[in-house]
Amino acid sequence: MLLSCSVQAIPVMAAELDDFMAQAADVKNSLNLSPNQQRLWSQVEAKMRAIAEARRRRRGQLQTDMKKGLSDPRAELRDLAKTLDAEYDQSHQENKQLREFFLTVSDALDDNQRQKILVLLSDQLQRVEDTGSESKCPATPVRSTGRQRPGGGPGSPQQ
Repeated sequence: MLLSCSVQAIPVMAAELDDFMAQAADVKNSLNLSPNQQRLWSQVEAKMRAIAEARRRRRGQLQTDMKKGLSDPRAELRDLAKTLDAEYDQSHQENKQLREFFLTVSDALDDNQRQKILVLLSDQLQRVEDTGSESKCPATPVRSTGRQRPGGGPGSPQQ
C-alpha cells in the first residue's frame, strides 16, 4: 500500500481537519514532491494550520459561551442554537476553502503522484467499509475526539 498502517480509516463525512493534518507529513514524503510542489504544499499546509488553529480557538470560546448561556435560567435555546448554526456555517465555508486548497495541490501533482493520492483515499474508504470505521492495523488506535458535530451524532456532515 501507499503508506504504512499509520493512516487510519476515515468515513468520508466524518473526516476532521486534524485527521488530515496528522497524516500530511506521511503523504508528503510518499509523493516525492519537486521543489515547486514542496513550496506550494508548505503554503497550503500553513493556511490549513491557521484555519485549524482559528477553529480550535473559536470552538473553545463557543464551548465557554454555551456553558455560560446554559447556566442562565432565562436562557433562550433558540438564541443558543443560532450561535451553533453560525459556527456550523463558518465551518462549512472553511471546509470548502480547505477542499480548494487540497485541489490546488492536486492540480500541481503529476499523474503518478495523483494516482498515489487516489490509492490513499480509496484505501481509507475501503478500510471503513471493511471494518466499520476501524483501522485494519491493530497497533493503531482509532482516534476519537469525544465531541459531537453540530446538528447530530458522529455521522453528521462537518468536513
